Amino acid sequence: MSSQLPINRKIFIAGNWKSNGDRAFVYKHCMFLSGAKINKNTTELCIAPSNIYILTCKKFLSHLFHISSQNISEFDNGPYTGEVSAKQIKDLGIDWTIIGHSERRKYFNENETVIGKKIEKALENKLNIILCIGDNKEAKENNKSYEIIKMQLDTCFKNIKNNNNWENIIIAYEPIWENEMNTPIKKEQIEEMHLFIRNEIIKNYGDEIGNKIRIIFGGNVDENNCNELIVSKDIDGFLVGDPSIQSSFNNIIESAKLKYKV
Repeated sequence: MSSQLPINRKIFIAGNWKSNGDRAFVYKHCMFLSGAKINKNTTELCIAPSNIYILTCKKFLSHLFHISSQNISEFDNGPYTGEVSAKQIKDLGIDWTIIGHSERRKYFNENETVIGKKIEKALENKLNIILCIGDNKEAKENNKSYEIIKMQLDTCFKNIKNNNNWENIIIAYEPIWENEMNTPIKKEQIEEMHLFIRNEIIKNYGDEIGNKIRIIFGGNVDENNCNELIVSKDIDGFLVGDPSIQSSFNNIIESAKLKYKV
């Protein structure tokens, strides 16, 4: 099978551990993941543990994985109890952060204004970004998914347009309605949305940026569907939730080999 994507657009597979794990789990899972096999010319791996375990993961996995925070504050250092600033994340030697995850939107009421401020702080501190976008239940019911995605892209990218490192900004499409409506998303729907996102970026920022930026799927990815999804033209990888803390995460990592036959 020949590559369906330009070889310079590396696959990006990230695992979001969310608020899971304890010290024993983190040590055991790091040992397991340290044996992952990838071609670094075509594939990048990333994990996002809880902040309290970031340095442990960095110690054991930084040779193979990017280590990412799951979130950053919209504020700089200061009197913001419980917040962790972009400066503090960078000070730990961490170069990636997730911004705008659907659970931040749902449980912590983050909107595009807040997310835009976080993008600014990330770029100011030279953090690479996994930017999550997605439509909600109401948008799907009213057939306005594309309209919502366009609005999110327009709002978020106002804060990115002057950045020169587009290859270090990842767009993660999360179909929030998939879980809320208990309606499995079809492969064709995923492909259509990824193509729409890419075309929107091309329309607003040009072919070079639109074809360079990586768009990954942040919906329900597991060992059963990763192989058929990874070979799709505009799907450049995955943002994986619960399976990323299981042994099956290795199957998802292995799916990257199907994209490029080297």
